[in-house]
Amino acid sequence: MYLYLIFIGLLIVISYYDIKTNKIPNFLLIILAAIAVCSFVLNGKVSVYSAVFGALFMFIFLYVIRILSAKGIGGGDIKLMTVCGFMLGLGDALYALLIGSIIAGIYVIVVVRSRTKDLKAKIAFGPFLSIGVTAVIVFGIFKRFF
Repeated sequence: MYLYLIFIGLLIVISYYDIKTNKIPNFLLIILAAIAVCSFVLNGKVSVYSAVFGALFMFIFLYVIRILSAKGIGGGDIKLMTVCGFMLGLGDALYALLIGSIIAGIYVIVVVRSRTKDLKAKIAFGPFLSIGVTAVIVFGIFKRFF
């Protein structure tokens, strides 16, 4: 449980950096990966296969999107979801990606309609992915207790 709180705290820090600089620092991703490995070893709630396939799928899927969209998604976002895929496992990582993408889509629609930014503006995707990951973690904890 404490590792989840530390993980979520780091996601908040990562989101801050991504909003301010449009980059996710590698040293924060390394710390996040270390916490994911510790959680995997200590909690054992995610199977080895789910963790490995979650990380692999997130990396390959988002990298293909990056190639097809002419760098529409950043490398830091790919690395972030690779680590989160390992932490959550394949199923929950897909839910996190879906939640983050839906929230980002709503944000883009609101911002473009309000004419604050145009469609070609860079938008930090890390905070939305972090919201998705946090939602999956929190709902997973609630599911266990209720």
